[in-house]
Parts: sequence; C-alpha cells; structure tokens
Amino acid sequence: MNKIIKKLFNINSKPVYNGTVFGKTSDNLINVSRNVAYSRSNSMSATTSLINYLKSGKTVTAKQITARFGLANPHEAVRQLRMKGYVVYANSGKLWNGEPTVRYTLGTPTRK
Repeated sequence: MNKIIKKLFNINSKPVYNGTVFGKTSDNLINVSRNVAYSRSNSMSATTSLINYLKSGKTVTAKQITARFGLANPHEAVRQLRMKGYVVYANSGKLWNGEPTVRYTLGTPTRK
C-alpha cells in the first residue's frame, strides 16, 4: 500500500512545469521533461555561448550577459567560468553616459 501511495503522489519529487501543467512529477511529466532535456542538449547552453563569445576576443558587460545570453545572474556565470579554469578579467570603466560598469574579457594567466 505504501508503495502505491508513494508512486501516485511521489512525495520526494520536485515540481515540474511542462507548459500546461504544474505539479509533481509523474510518468507523463517525466516524458515531457525528458523531451525538453533532449532538445536542450541539441542546442548550445548559455554559458557555452558566453565562452565562445569571449573566446572571439570581444568584451561583455553584465547587462549584455543578461540580455544576449539570458543568464539572470551574470556575476555567478563569470564565477562558474573561473571555477572551470577560464581566466576572465574584470575591467572597470564607464559607459557612454558616464555610468560605471565592469567589462569582462577572456585572457591568459600571467602565472602558471
């Protein structure tokens, strides 16, 4: 009986949103989430896009990271890149309107 209740209500599961239904995971929602994960794996992730953008020699601000790559917390994305071993420099400066900003660039380490 307990197995049936646990299977029906899946108490330990996290909520899943599939576009129309928001609730606990079930067999139907697991299939939907697998389809979403499958289509996500075919496309490039936002952090991979950010890495490729920086590898091309361009600089990017925090606002640009949010707008272009859809990352809600650009500083966390930069921190994760640094944790993966990428050397990301933060250069402070000002925008055209005088607002202070930080521009991120990809570089090479000065020490080994």
